[in-house]
Amino acid sequence: MRFYVPNTELELMQEKKGDKKKSNEEVKGNDEDEESEEEEQMTAAKILNDKIVKAAGLGEFAGEMIASLPNLPMVIPRGKYSFDMYADFAKLHGSTNDYKILYKDISKCFLLPKPDGIHMAYILQLRVPLRQG
Repeated sequence: MRFYVPNTELELMQEKKGDKKKSNEEVKGNDEDEESEEEEQMTAAKILNDKIVKAAGLGEFAGEMIASLPNLPMVIPRGKYSFDMYADFAKLHGSTNDYKILYKDISKCFLLPKPDGIHMAYILQLRVPLRQG
């Protein structure tokens, strides 16, 4: 899929930086090379990507992971998932889908023995159901 990304916002950003650059030239003389490199790297597509990431809150996964449990067999959603715990949320990462569970959305937790007497089932009840798609 291809998107047409107009350069209007990029031009506005360059104009704003140009105004700042003119005022900074009087104060600073050596930082011109660094600012020109930053302007060359910024594109309209990168601006669009930054806006989408900011609006979707996708940057939250960059936080520090507290614990990770790989290859957990799960009943719902069905399959094996990696369970990664962060400070404010847990992330389920599977082969086809990823889910984010906020700790504040967990209403009840149960640890129940399975009929074989060896294994245990850990059940989480969520206020907000997992969304797919």
